[in-house]
Amino acid sequence: LPVKFTPVAEMDYSGSLIITTNDPDEPVLSIALSGSGIQYHSNVLILGNVEVEEGGHVLVPVSIENTDVITGFQFDVILPQGVTFADSLFTTPRIYNHVVEGSMIDNVLRVICYSMDNTPLVYNTGMVMEFGILASVPANYYSLEVSGVLLNGEDGSNEYTDHIDGVLTVLPSTSDGSSLLLSADYL
Repeated sequence: LPVKFTPVAEMDYSGSLIITTNDPDEPVLSIALSGSGIQYHSNVLILGNVEVEEGGHVLVPVSIENTDVITGFQFDVILPQGVTFADSLFTTPRIYNHVVEGSMIDNVLRVICYSMDNTPLVYNTGMVMEFGILASVPANYYSLEVSGVLLNGEDGSNEYTDHIDGVLTVLPSTSDGSSLLLSADYL
């Protein structure tokens, strides 16, 4: 006999399952039941994977997939030695009426996005911003590890449930080292 529990709110429930039988000794069985309703929450910060040639500049996409209302966020990214923050932050239309700032603390990039009037992010899925990095490292794969994630809810609580780290793929340079110099003498 399958029994299904489908709560409609986040609270504790209790009740009884009554079974009528043809057993003359126990014609009615009463079984106590209890359970808790739990709402599914998923609020994930995602760092995109990027490719760049040695010595090149690339924008790293940052996305948030959220089931709760998010009004701001903060996260740290550990940059590998030789990878530097290019002092560039670009927002998408999901961030409206927000301030975004980035700063380096040793080899850690800290990004903060906030709204002075608690404006929520627009929509519940997609890219929220990009930050620029310069890859002065040899060709290889480098982890872009996220830590210290805060996803600020409407009531000021941290709604963070998970994050996904990114990967920086540095490709060998295709430049042969030559360059073209123009002079007004020859134009």
